[in-house]
Amino acid sequence: MIGEPEAVLADLFRLTPMQSTFSIIMVALVNGTTIHRNELDQALLHYYHPLKIPAEFHLPQDLEGVTEVLLENLIDRELLVQEAQRQGLTVSVARVLRRIEELPETLKPDATVATMGKNTSTEDDDAFFRYVHEGMLIERLLEKELPQIAAVSAKSAREYYDKNASRSIYTEEA
Repeated sequence: MIGEPEAVLADLFRLTPMQSTFSIIMVALVNGTTIHRNELDQALLHYYHPLKIPAEFHLPQDLEGVTEVLLENLIDRELLVQEAQRQGLTVSVARVLRRIEELPETLKPDATVATMGKNTSTEDDDAFFRYVHEGMLIERLLEKELPQIAAVSAKSAREYYDKNASRSIYTEEA
C-alpha cells in the first residue's frame, strides 16, 4: 500500500542528496517538474513587496494560508506552462526581450535587458527571463483556449447579470 503523498515525497527527498548538498527543498512535484522552496520564497517576497503594501497594511497572522495559496498559484502556473508546451505553443526570444524592455524599470531585475537570455546573464536574469517567457506562453494558451471571454460584449454581460442577479453577492451600486 502506498502512503500519503506528503510522506512518500518526504521519503524520496530524504533519500536524495539535494537538501544536504544544495540546501534545496522541494515543495511540490508537478508532472515530474519540481517547485523548490526558493521559488515559493520569491513568490512570498513579491506578494509582500514593500512598494505594493499600503503603510496601514499588516501582515496576516495566517502566513501559512498565504503560503498555501501562493504554492497553489505556482502549481497552477506550472500546469498551464506544461499545457502550452504540450500544445506546441512557442514565444520567440526576441518577443520576450521586447516584452521585458516594455516593462517599467521597477519591475526589472538589476541586469540589463541585453544580457537576459544570453550566456552572459546571471541566475536572476535567467529566472526573470523564464518567468516572463512562461507568462507569455500562458497568455498564448489562454488566447487559444478562451476566445469567448474576449468576445463578451457589454450587452451580453448585462443580459447575463440580469438573468443571474440573485446569484451575485454584489449589488447594483457596487
